[in-house]
Formats: sequence, C-alpha cells, structure tokens
Amino acid sequence: MIMVFECCLNGTPKKTMDMQFRFLCFCGLMLLPVSVAGGDTAVQFVPAFGDSKIVQGMELIAKFDFEDAPVDGFFIGAGAKAMVNGTAAYGIGPGGSKTARLSSDFWLEVTKEDDGPLLAGLSEFTVSYDSNPSANAANNGSVFYAARTIRSSKINWARFLNVIDKTGSIEVQRYYNTGTRALGPRAARSDGWRHLDIVFSKASTKIYIDGVLKVTQPSDYPIEQVLSETGGFLYIGKSNAEANLFFLGEIANFKIWKPADPDNAGKVAVARETLTLPYGLDKNHVYGNITLPKTALYGTTLTWKTNRPDIVDVNEYAIPDYAPRLAGTVTRPTGADVIVTMTATISFRSVSDTKEFTFTVKKAPQIPTSLLETEAYLLVHFTGEGNATGEQVYFALSKDAKKWEDTRRDGNPILRSTIGDRGLRDPWIIRSPEGDKFYLLATDLSVNQRGGWDWKASSTNLAVWESHDLVNWGEMRLVDVAGSIHDAGSAWAPECVYDEITGDYFVYWATLSHRSANGNTGSMIYSARTRDFHSFTKPTLWIDTNDIIDTTVVKAADGHWYRATQTKTIRIDKSVDTVTINGKTYPSLTGGWETTGTLQHIFEGAWRYGSSAEGPELFLYNKKDWLMADGVLSPTYGLYVDPPRYGYMPFYTTDIGAITRPPWFAGTGIDMGSLKKRHGGIMTITLDEYNAIMKGLAIP
Repeated sequence: MIMVFECCLNGTPKKTMDMQFRFLCFCGLMLLPVSVAGGDTAVQFVPAFGDSKIVQGMELIAKFDFEDAPVDGFFIGAGAKAMVNGTAAYGIGPGGSKTARLSSDFWLEVTKEDDGPLLAGLSEFTVSYDSNPSANAANNGSVFYAARTIRSSKINWARFLNVIDKTGSIEVQRYYNTGTRALGPRAARSDGWRHLDIVFSKASTKIYIDGVLKVTQPSDYPIEQVLSETGGFLYIGKSNAEANLFFLGEIANFKIWKPADPDNAGKVAVARETLTLPYGLDKNHVYGNITLPKTALYGTTLTWKTNRPDIVDVNEYAIPDYAPRLAGTVTRPTGADVIVTMTATISFRSVSDTKEFTFTVKKAPQIPTSLLETEAYLLVHFTGEGNATGEQVYFALSKDAKKWEDTRRDGNPILRSTIGDRGLRDPWIIRSPEGDKFYLLATDLSVNQRGGWDWKASSTNLAVWESHDLVNWGEMRLVDVAGSIHDAGSAWAPECVYDEITGDYFVYWATLSHRSANGNTGSMIYSARTRDFHSFTKPTLWIDTNDIIDTTVVKAADGHWYRATQTKTIRIDKSVDTVTINGKTYPSLTGGWETTGTLQHIFEGAWRYGSSAEGPELFLYNKKDWLMADGVLSPTYGLYVDPPRYGYMPFYTTDIGAITRPPWFAGTGIDMGSLKKRHGGIMTITLDEYNAIMKGLAIP
C-alpha cells in the first residue's frame, strides 16, 4: 500500500488519497502510516526537514535546501556557496519539499561566498541534513567530505573528515592517520528518510539520528590539525579518500553550523586564557630575539609592554621594500641572567584585559658566532629509505671536510622521530647568531613506513630540535609551516639562514601546491620567518619554478647571497637587490635573483649525474682550509650534491658565481666514511665542540 500526501508544518493536512488511514502531522515530524502484515498499519517517523535541538544557539554558516535553482552554477545560502559538478538532479521528499538527488553525475564543492574555505579556523562545527541513501551497491556513502588537499592519500596516512551514509548505517571517519587506521564512530540507521546531525567537537565526534544521540567517540586530533589552518576543501556527495567515491541518494535541508561567538568581553576572556609564550623561568630560557604576537583568538589585538626595555624592544621597525623588524628584539645582558616580565593587553573594540609573562633572558656568551674560531665540521644526514632506521638523523665529523668519520653505525642514529611520520629526512643544522644555541630541522616523512613517497598528500610539518652543546638535545616537536598554503601536499627539505636585517631566521622548503600566479605547477620553494622555531610568519612563494624539491643558500664574501637549486641540474643564482639601513647595505633575500650557471654547464662532460642530482648543500670552509686564488688566500665554498644512488658528491670553489673550471673543482680524494650520506647539512664547529660530540655521542 502506498499513501501519498502533503503536510504543512503547522499540522494542517493538505491532501490525502485515502482518508481511511489516520495520520498525525506536527512541527518537525510526520507520523506516516505504512502497511504491515495482516493489514495493520504501523507508524513510521519521517523528518519534515526541520532543525533539531542539537543546533539551537549555534550560528548557521551554510544552508542548501535546493528549493531554488542554482545561480550561475551555484547554490547559495547563509554565506556559503556550493558549486554544481555535473548536472543537477532533483526529487521530492516528504511534505513535497525539493531534494537533491546526488550521484557521480551530481555533487557539490562548498566554499564561502568569497571563495574562501568554509571551515577555516573552526575547532568545532556540526553538519545537519536529511537523507535517503540509495540501496544500490554502488553507493559509497560519502555525503560530506573535508580534507586539507584535494589529492587522495594512502589510507593509513590519510587526514580527512568523511561522513559515510548508507542504508543500514552511518559512519564518520575523522582521520589523522600516522601509519595505522582506527575505526570511526558508527551507528545503525533505518532505511528511508532520516535527519542526521554530525557534531565535530574539539575532543569528540557524535552521531545523532532524528535528534537522538547514537554514539560518541573521543578524538585525539583537533579539527584544525586534520584540515590544517586553511580549512581545506569541502565536498557534498563526493570524497577523495582513496579514490573518487560518491554518495547515491537524496538529501535535503543541508546545513553547517558553528558555535556562536561569545560577546566582546567573552572574546577577550577566551583570548586571554589561551594566549601563551614559549618562554619560561625554569626552562625554555631566552637566548635571542623573541616572538610577540599581534593578534589572538576572535581577532583580538595585542599590544606589549615590558619592565626591561633595555632587554626587550617592543617596537616594530618598517624596512622599505623588505620584511619589517618585528617587536621582540632582545639585547642579552652581559653580567648575569635577567628575569623579564612582559605584559600583553588583549583588546576587542571597547573591551580589554591584561596578562603577564615572566621568563629568564640568559646572559650573553663571551664569544659570539662572528668571533668563533671554527676548525672542524659537522655533517647531519640520513642514510636512505630502505629500512626504519635509515630515515633518522646521523652525525659525521671531519677536521678538514675531506675525511669524514661516522659517529654511529648504520641502524643507531643520533636522533629518532617517534611522532608524526616517525621518519626524518633532509636534516639541516644552524647555529644562532649569539653562538650558544643550535636548531636542527628535518622533513617529517618516512618513505619506508608509507611504502612510497606519497608526495602529493604527505606531512606539512617540520621536525625541530634545540641544543646548547650539540650533545644534549631537547624533545622533538613538529611545527606546521605549510598547512596554511592552499592545497599543500608536503613540506620537504627545510633549510634556513639568519637574516640580520630583520633579526630572524629565513626558513625555506619545498611544497607541492596549487598552480602559481605564473602558471607553474608541481613542487616549488616557499619561505617563512621565525625567531624561535615555534611561531612562523605566513609562508610565501619564494622560487616560482616548476618541480623544485631542494635549494640551499649561503652569503658570500662578495656581498651577495648565492643559492644552488635542483632544477633537473644544479642551478646557481645570485641575489641582485640590496637593502640599506642607517647607511649600511645588506644583500636582499627576497629581491631579485639572476642565474650565473649550472654545474652541468661548468663541468660539461665531467658531469655524469644529469637530472638525478638533488639535495645541494652550500657552506663556507673554515679559514684554515681556504684556497689560494690569484696569489691570495680566499674564502672557499663547498657545494655537496646528492645523486641518490651514489651518496654525496663534493665540489668547491673560491668564486660561487664563476662559470668555469677553475675556480670550480670537483672534490677528489674525499672519504665520506662508511655510511651513505644522503641529503643533509654541514656546519662549521670548534675543536671543543668536535671533541664533545666524539665523547658524548660517538659509539664505535
């Protein structure tokens, strides 16, 4: 028996085909009679496309009821728009309401009306909709899907949100997988039309069916970590989980909600509560310039004061045609450590409050970096991806950069990763300008554990360590440097240099992302600035060239920055712009660059590695190892490159910008040690540091 009728939300029936059956209709639900065995009639609850109490008090950020035809290919509602992919198809739901009949031929991509990611910045939201999924076996069920990148990933390393709605069950996948996949919450659902509320909170995921809580599952991964800072991509009716998967069936009343913002005083209170600085009294002491944020949650603004203006400068200084020198420049005391108090004023419109932070600024070292007498070398590297211990950090030492000595045997690395991808590649090390702190960076990637490169959807984090003596290293942390890049697929091969103009570290790495303004695709080089390797500026595109995975930079004695970049050979560029401050001229990292030559051209037939060379590393030799040029002892620069099948190959020159041999030479008689040296970084060290590493870390 089939009964067709329409019903108003106020409970007044409009039409029935057979009045011998009684029915009730009231706001939010219909009681629909259905035939059962023996001729009796059972009552089935059917949603009348209203909102449940779950979303009461929340703010609507997307609304698609499909009653109106799309405008220029978009459904629009509540500040969001849904782009039609394929050909829109419709049905009629309970009460005569119009429904969207989704399939592989009709699905939606959702953004804000201004094209920005709808979920950007959200730590909680709720997806509400009515659905009638198809019983067709081809229904993959992906009715809602959000991910950092449009590219699919290996499922055990996937990071996405996916609501799978099928006849008989509803499942939510909230994945930030790191080698394994945990099952998401799942609930049984009856066939036919049902109202669903999927609540993504900070610490859990909940499934409601027809307003009734069916399952709650805790989550260790916040939404921002899964989707990245950008908010990623959002689809209705399709997912890229492992391949293109589609929802088959009808939906209506599709809405997305977020918690309502607090009032102005509440915004300031929450911002104050969550505001932190990564410096302290008992640990995390200050050894250089610090980061003082300008904004906090809800767009609150921050201004800073200090009780020691002689130690911390809270002023920002604009630099024409360059990045500013931000507030937080530190002048370390000469006599003894100093305790400093910083006071933040948090403001939103007419409401403000304050919060204090107290930390220790360490006294300045007796010998700064510029006056250190370095006589040895430290090479940080990995050995390969053939096993679990190859993609970790190893140290090699040398007193002349000709004979390298491994500090550990293969399989016994100095530093290991136990978080993220649990693999480390392309390590890089730098000494602070003050001379008494070291930062080590690495790519958060394990090709061995992933079972492949997965370069289109791998980690956007960098691994970071800190040390004061090169022997004792702090706890590894992951920092997301590329998550705010639209459709970022990776963050590989990080390096950095110290920029004395701005008083910060200029960090650069390779990221696969969307097409650039110049039309380039593939991996390109991005950069950001940091003072503490906790907080980073927004990344910007630095080298807009197709398919670059590595670059390296050094400042030369001729007053220019030089960089060597992997571009199917090793291309050498020179900075051409300068910045003048108080009458002193500095080379610009972010101005123009010109190409001086390539290793392939310089060495012509002697260059036998073609496009396979990667991982270039530039460094300045210790003065005792400089070469004579035109009868004068001249600064000498090393350039190591990494043909993966061979391990590092060394070159050196007294003029990086030259395009001939000499002054370029291929290294001969170089003993790289027993371990294969894969893409790493070289730093000059003192003999005391050399001996300390040998004593504290070396294991025969």
